[in-house]
Amino acid sequence: MALSSDRLAKLVGGELLRATGACPKRAIHDSRRVEHGDLFVALPGHRTDGHLHVADAFERGACAALVSDVSRLPDEAHDVIWVSDPLSALQTWAADHRQRLTGDCIGITGTNGKTTVKRMLRHFLEDHLRTYAAPHNYNTEIGLPLALLSMPADAHVGLFELGTEHPGDIHTLAQILRPSGAVLTSVGPGHLEGLGTVEQVAAEKWSLVESLPPSATAILSAESPHLLQRASRARCRTLTVGFSQGDVRARLLHTTPIQIELSEEQVTLRAPLLGEHNGLNLLLASVTARELGVPWALIKEKANTLSAEPHRLQLLTAPFGRLL
Repeated sequence: MALSSDRLAKLVGGELLRATGACPKRAIHDSRRVEHGDLFVALPGHRTDGHLHVADAFERGACAALVSDVSRLPDEAHDVIWVSDPLSALQTWAADHRQRLTGDCIGITGTNGKTTVKRMLRHFLEDHLRTYAAPHNYNTEIGLPLALLSMPADAHVGLFELGTEHPGDIHTLAQILRPSGAVLTSVGPGHLEGLGTVEQVAAEKWSLVESLPPSATAILSAESPHLLQRASRARCRTLTVGFSQGDVRARLLHTTPIQIELSEEQVTLRAPLLGEHNGLNLLLASVTARELGVPWALIKEKANTLSAEPHRLQLLTAPFGRLL
């Protein structure tokens, strides 16, 4: 499914310079992370301009580059695609790649819990389906296209976070991702400097559900009233999940470590994680995994071996005792 630099240039409406017929394997915007066969995307940033690092990218093994300034190209640069807007070109490439993929893409959004739910869901799915999860918290207009372009052609399912800072961000990301399912973890006072009110945060998150096809399912936290009240408006199937209410309910038995009970399913899940919020994350991830065909017996087994996301409520051993 890899495109040659010539085909890629035509796709994004760019001009190809110093062509050698390279076929990039993935896109990278940080020259320090470039590996052999990558295409380097030169983007302006808050601290630097990617065009200053084109030479470094090729020294590290880049086989092509996407640029908007050719005045400072190093001698070793080749298969350079000149465009007026590298970010727009990157998004066009990612959207085209998505159309070529046959696996499902699940979008995950919410004020809190996106990365943790993605990590849990990958853990539940990986022994049942060929699963790809976006690295780090690549959930922006830059990060999501980069993550999507790295999704293997043979993956059955891809897991992606969608973040937002301004109205319309999630709609833009959803147009690229074309999700076939969604998980909405929470709605709270996040990014109010760009979104204004919690109600506007909810509307922004809900745009992910509005992007889904009628055949899709959206898993919603019933602990978020803003999501619960919108569930009946969705044109696709919704499944609300929570402790106090929802289509699927569970009891939170313990929080240190987490233990929840789904009485209707006659399943008790235990995970070596801390905090009531992780109980809800566990419930959302497990119900989503079940919807994707993973049996409860495997989910129960895998829950026992979950690990905390680095830098998120970890209990660490220190010389003086334990550190939270």
